[in-house]
Amino acid sequence: MAAPEIVTVELPEEETENFGFMALGKDAILTVENAIENPASSSNLLSIANGRGLFAIAITGGFIVSSTSTLRQKFSDTDRTLRGLVHPIPEPLQFLTFTSDEQHLIVVGQAGGTAWYFVNDLNQEGAKPRGFFRRGPLLDIKCNPRNGKSAAVLASNRTVYHIDLPSSALTSLSKGQATSCKFDSRL
Repeated sequence: MAAPEIVTVELPEEETENFGFMALGKDAILTVENAIENPASSSNLLSIANGRGLFAIAITGGFIVSSTSTLRQKFSDTDRTLRGLVHPIPEPLQFLTFTSDEQHLIVVGQAGGTAWYFVNDLNQEGAKPRGFFRRGPLLDIKCNPRNGKSAAVLASNRTVYHIDLPSSALTSLSKGQATSCKFDSRL
């Protein structure tokens, strides 16, 4: 079997000023109902799945998922408070992220509880996680950019774990010496 051919494409450089956000104006501020107060500086509490037209945001007691069209509409409404169907979580959230294929939403609590949901389940009340584990507080999470079916997490004990989302398998990849985690997008 021949090795796959590598194709390199040179993209033209393009300068864009402010990516159109200046049009929102200086008062482009939204309020989140039940917002988390004083989150850790390393927290990631908002994730957007552009292909599905969804966003997820952590709130006190859980997270909400709603459409990006709702998010855009709020910028022109007089009521700029984000609301939505609340999915309760028993611990304050530190991270939430959609996988690269936008099939799963992964949520991580401050105490390290990590759960993942099928995105299709999140439009109904009482959605149950498809997997869960706890390995103490986590410092970082990275989703696989190539297949969307796995993620790597860095625990506070400096161990990196690989999560296979379909099988809910958790594998330790390092023994307490890691300082970061990431996927090599070339593989």
